[in-house]
Amino acid sequence: MGSIITISSQKGGVGKTTVALNLAVALAERQRSVALVDLDPQGGVGLALARGDTALVGLAEVLANAAPLADLVVSGQATAAGPLSDTGAFADALLHARAPMLLARRPVSALNGVAVIAWDGSPEAGRAVRSALPLLHQAKRVAIVQCPHGLKPLLQDAARPERLTHFLSLHGIAAAAVAIAEGRSGGEGECLLEAAKAQEADLLVAGAYGHWRLFETLFGGATRSFLDAESGPNLFLAH
Repeated sequence: MGSIITISSQKGGVGKTTVALNLAVALAERQRSVALVDLDPQGGVGLALARGDTALVGLAEVLANAAPLADLVVSGQATAAGPLSDTGAFADALLHARAPMLLARRPVSALNGVAVIAWDGSPEAGRAVRSALPLLHQAKRVAIVQCPHGLKPLLQDAARPERLTHFLSLHGIAAAAVAIAEGRSGGEGECLLEAAKAQEADLLVAGAYGHWRLFETLFGGATRSFLDAESGPNLFLAH
């Protein structure tokens, strides 16, 4: 059975890259099969192993190359909520490759449970729904939730739940619309997470980064709230 060895520290400059790199080399010299994975957005391991600046390949580059032809990119909570989320591989796959992403927080069996769609009529939410159709088909129940104070004025008509329920019905999926009252505490993301929890959601489908990525990084937003909710449902995102 293989082993997983993690070298981690929140402090920079303590030798994480050096220790990990030398440990991997030492094990390889002893005929052990080693996979060295660098999750540091600075890419220290890749830089150390590269033959030149043009040969530098890290996790972000690997994901960026694979994402354009990926039906779905699956990520764990640590990657989504960590430093790679807003500024690295996670966001790049969503924004540039337009690859839908599944943040897996629960067992695979949970994908057969309750699916909740955060619907605001935006192109991002529409792409998320279309990409998630296979998962919505296998869900035992599908619900639509909205945060009224988070809806954009120009999308009021597109955001009508009836439009989404009609679209879903054309694909053989029955969904119930759930209204969310105004005046709930917190922002749009917290409002939608509260509604998803009330529906006992196992999967939350939503559009990602409806605001500029820099805006959400600095000031927060629904996407940031979704990613930070460690105990929340599985999360299906598309931009």
